Amino acid sequence: MKKLIAISLVLTLVAGAAFAELTIGGQAGLGVTVISGDNGDNSVLGVNSFKPETGNGNGNWGQGHGGRIDASYTNDEGTFGAFVRVKPPATYASGTDRVFAWWQPLSLLKLTLGVDGNGQFGINYIVGWGWHANDAEDFVAWHGYGFTRNAWSYGGWDTFGAVLTLTPIEGLAINVAVPYDKTKEAAEVYNHMVGQLTYDIADIGQIGITYTSGAGYRDWGPGNDDMGIPPGDGTYDPGAVHGQFYLTAVESLQLNIGLKYTLSGKIGDVTITPAIGAGFGLNYNISDTIGVKARLAASFAGSFKANDTTLNDPLKLGFDLMPYFDLGILKLFLNLGIEYTDKKETYNMGNGEVEKEDDSQLFKWYVNPYITKSAGGGTFYAGFQLYSDGKAKDAVIGWGIPIGIQIGF
Repeated sequence: MKKLIAISLVLTLVAGAAFAELTIGGQAGLGVTVISGDNGDNSVLGVNSFKPETGNGNGNWGQGHGGRIDASYTNDEGTFGAFVRVKPPATYASGTDRVFAWWQPLSLLKLTLGVDGNGQFGINYIVGWGWHANDAEDFVAWHGYGFTRNAWSYGGWDTFGAVLTLTPIEGLAINVAVPYDKTKEAAEVYNHMVGQLTYDIADIGQIGITYTSGAGYRDWGPGNDDMGIPPGDGTYDPGAVHGQFYLTAVESLQLNIGLKYTLSGKIGDVTITPAIGAGFGLNYNISDTIGVKARLAASFAGSFKANDTTLNDPLKLGFDLMPYFDLGILKLFLNLGIEYTDKKETYNMGNGEVEKEDDSQLFKWYVNPYITKSAGGGTFYAGFQLYSDGKAKDAVIGWGIPIGIQIGF
């Protein structure tokens, strides 16, 4: 009898697995910088030529080794599911940055618990991961996570917590996220909720509005050396609104435009007005084998006011351009970009005047052609980088030749 019960249980599990969906896959990638150097005495072999002070690119560029195993599961009714990504300790980013489970009792209601390092409900089309859209930024490509990506667009929810998604009518999605952290008090947790509304307009595109809340301006937080104001123990944590429109109505063209407005605040006699971010991302397929991408970002109208004196944030502009070509045997990407920051304003405590700080402007740039060759689940990357940190005096100009291999399975 026990034997019959065991056989019945096995048959039940097999039948259940036949209808449920379990997917397991993985990826391994390794990269090195063959040779790199700059206009100083730092030419070296086999070392990462990325320099953090330039403010561009990915810190793992040209020197890294990564691997991961992914598993996803959906039950046969489609009401429960889960995803987990595990990275071995030997990689430069080990651990589980993606592990979440979801429950969808109704077609219009879905609850997700966990963390998704890739970001849920991100709407930074083209300017985010879609800029390269081939993982090249992990090995050979410059400026994957720079100013032109982050100045205005919303990249998605990547914090541990809960996400409630409502889809009451076709095309409309409402997302509400709460960053549950057992080390924080309830007030701090719920002061950092994220809310988003997106609406897909048939044959035209998508409109998206995202609000990332903050604790606001309490007591005195950031200091300002230029005005003799020391930092305190208060909170400078403003909320922000992202508005974006993604156009898909034009054949062979995708356009994403947006604006980020961060809430201003006042602490005592100090008024802080964060800069406004604005920009666009564009992808145009000229033909089946030729295309071009562009992205632009601007940061402006920010200021810090105290004691009847106002210091304006410097204007900041960034522009990236990337023509790309499918040559049959390989793909070629001509990745180029510039980033300009105007002179910084400072308060001269000697004469009581606001002045522009000499040589404080920056004009960063990079030139980064690279190729990819894919076959049978594997991709080979090779590139060249020439870049400058843009300083008005003693600018660092560096170069490097990175390569990488990535295999998916």
